Amino acid sequence: MSSRRTGRGNRYGLFLIGLVLLLGGGLALARSLGAFNHPVPLLGAAPSSSPLLSQPETDYVHGAAWFWPVLGVAAALLALICLRWLLTPLRTDRVGTLQLEPDRTHGGTRISGGVITAALEDEVAGFRGVHRVRARLTNDPAEPELHLTISTERRTDLRRLRTRIHDEAIPHLRDALELDRLPVQLTLRLDTARPSTRAR
Repeated sequence: MSSRRTGRGNRYGLFLIGLVLLLGGGLALARSLGAFNHPVPLLGAAPSSSPLLSQPETDYVHGAAWFWPVLGVAAALLALICLRWLLTPLRTDRVGTLQLEPDRTHGGTRISGGVITAALEDEVAGFRGVHRVRARLTNDPAEPELHLTISTERRTDLRRLRTRIHDEAIPHLRDALELDRLPVQLTLRLDTARPSTRAR
């Protein structure tokens, strides 16, 4: 699932950034404490009172006409990467439109994923003890996955409700989408804040 891939990528990215910051901070701290007995590249001489860059290195930076443009381009690329990273969690893998006929040589039928899930929500909302229903289709439109979240009253027979969803609502959805297989992630929640309602 793309959400899992996104979470894994975020963890790897945070690990790498944390590792770089940890190494940089450790080297800076060690240098400030005079831990290096000899000059170290990019850290200068060992005494903490000395400049971070030696005079030859400073002269080289000032004399290189390409240095600041290259640094600016690198900073812009890093900013774009960070922006993409920040926007990644905001993307959704919700299915927008489904193509019912896999062979489009003779035309095809497209249907909104929201229309399909709304019909499913209306059906399940009529089952005994159901207060609220939220359904969404995710992943590849050709092989969607259904996420169904249902809030029920406290005295609802959850086993019977689950069986009815499995035997009635899900087959209806599969038939509408012309699918032989439809993975379902079902979440049942007890809504204790609302009183029991009469079965419909």
